[in-house]
Amino acid sequence: LGIMSLFKSLLMLCGGILLFNIIPRNEIVRNIDFNLVFLIGMGLALGKALVNSGAAKLLADGLMSISDPIGNVGLLAILFLTTNLLSAYMINKAAVAITLPIAATLAINLDIPHQALILAVAFGACASFLTPISFQTNLMVYGPGGYNFKDFLKIGFPLVIIYMIICVLLLKFQYNL
Repeated sequence: LGIMSLFKSLLMLCGGILLFNIIPRNEIVRNIDFNLVFLIGMGLALGKALVNSGAAKLLADGLMSISDPIGNVGLLAILFLTTNLLSAYMINKAAVAITLPIAATLAINLDIPHQALILAVAFGACASFLTPISFQTNLMVYGPGGYNFKDFLKIGFPLVIIYMIICVLLLKFQYNL
């Protein structure tokens, strides 16, 4: 409605829940997944550190040097896989924070539509099927479901490859790459 920001309204909602004891405090603390909170915080910190250190620019320069032999479609696939592999071990927001500056630099320097590279990064981050820590819902079902790490890799790897092929082909045809 434009009355206040989402953050302020959520803060007021949480304050109201605590003030009126809608949910008991001990139940709130018991239901917080501190592993998930830690994983999100550390992933975002790592992404910020890589961007601030200049490692993202260094990676973009490295990808530009190999872009001629692999072409634009190969570049889309590399961006997809890089973001996907990063998001397998950190939250997808941190993976995007790392690879988005690389994609933007590549789009400018190689005169490629930036939307195609940004979408390759976004799709790669969202295809978090490889590990239980790659996405919050994976982490939530990992323990209670009795899964092990290899279960995610065994099923997730073929899904990632299929998803990547479809996404890269759609981006290729949509943006005439």
